[in-house]
Amino acid sequence: MNVNLNYKYDRLIKIAISKYFYEWAEEYIKRGDVASAKYCFRHCLTGKPINKFISLKKLLKTGLKLYLPQFVIL
Repeated sequence: MNVNLNYKYDRLIKIAISKYFYEWAEEYIKRGDVASAKYCFRHCLTGKPINKFISLKKLLKTGLKLYLPQFVIL
């Protein structure tokens, strides 16, 4: 889509990609599907992961839950 729009909306598309995959990562965590959550989280990072929908704090907390769960204090 980005190519077809000549990268006119590149920033918005990257934000949408990150938001979409971040929300799915969180959902998979709730369901206990860690492998799918990690997949979605990695894809979230390919867009614009820190934006008005995803703060750095939320991003770090989710990453810690997935990759270093022993350090997460709930």
